[in-house]
Amino acid sequence: MRSKKKCPFLSKSLVKTYFNKKKIVSTYYTTNRSIHIHPHFFYLEFKVYNGRYFFPLKLTTEHIGHKLGEFFKTRKKCVFRSSKKKKYASRFKKK
Repeated sequence: MRSKKKCPFLSKSLVKTYFNKKKIVSTYYTTNRSIHIHPHFFYLEFKVYNGRYFFPLKLTTEHIGHKLGEFFKTRKKCVFRSSKKKKYASRFKKK
C-alpha cells in the first residue's frame, strides 16, 4: 500500500499520451499494472497486459482509487488430476 503523503502513481508515458492534444488515442496500451485509476480517466479504454495477453478494461466511476492490475489474474488456476494409470490399475487388480 502506498503512503498517504505520496501522490498516486501515474506513469510518465501515460500522462504524456493522455495530455497530448495533437494525437487522440481511443485505447491506451500499458504493461504497468500499478497505475492508480484517476478521475480524469473516466470512460477511457485501457488494454492491460497480464504477462501473456492484453485485456480490455473500460473505466467507470466504481474503479476510482484501484489499480489497473487488480482486475485481471496473472496466474493460471492449478488443477490436479489423477493419472490414467491409477484410474485403470484399480480395475485390473486380482481378487
